[in-house]
Amino acid sequence: AHLLRNEVNQPFVAVWEELAAEAERYYRHSFETIQEYPLQSRMAVKGAGLVYREILFAIREKEYNVFREKHYVSEKSKQAILACL
Repeated sequence: AHLLRNEVNQPFVAVWEELAAEAERYYRHSFETIQEYPLQSRMAVKGAGLVYREILFAIREKEYNVFREKHYVSEKSKQAILACL
């Protein structure tokens, strides 16, 4: 019922964090196996992974308000992330 009302409560946050942890495992695995990707794709795949992973942090910063607000990585943050590649 809380989910239908778009309520962010402790059970919702717990499930969200569980899914975020799973996403983090996938990101970590992709970064650990990046050498298996074709050479010309590695930078793009890693850059995209780093940027999309950052959305998890943005959602936390906005207190999990995923029902009323779209979360994204700012252009400044994207540039900082991609500069590290």
